[in-house]
Formats: sequence, structure tokens, C-alpha cells
Amino acid sequence: LARFHHPAILFHGMAATVIPAAVSLEFAERSSSVDLRLCLSKTGDHRLSRERHWLAREICHFFADWLRGDQAKGGAEPR
Repeated sequence: LARFHHPAILFHGMAATVIPAAVSLEFAERSSSVDLRLCLSKTGDHRLSRERHWLAREICHFFADWLRGDQAKGGAEPR
């Protein structure tokens, strides 16, 4: 993970039972990327199937910031 330095956005449902949110938190902490956003959904399950509008909005914000050069702007607030 120390070698992972690419821009990335991670989504995780905090209601997921398959993979705990702590796995994504640990990845974000250990990554050397300066532009890694972790977006959490309190009600989202493993598939985030009911969160598609939120996912699309956050992805658009991520790429818009990246294109503007705001790489270290930060992630969205948890839902």
C-alpha cells in the first residue's frame, strides 16, 4: 500500500457485513496517495445498490476536482 500513490475514490457501506468498513479505513490510512477519498454511507450495504445517485454525484465531484487540480481537497461527508 505504501506504493499506491494514484488518485482514487473508495466507497464503503457501513452497514456492510461482508467486509467491515475498517478495511477501507486501514487502506486509506496506509496508502501514500495524496488524493484518496473515502466516502462512507451509514445505511449502505456491501453492494451499495440503493446508493447509485450518491455514488454518481461523488464520482463526478472527484473527477471535477481532479481536472481542476484540487487533488488534496478531501472527501465528502458521510451519509
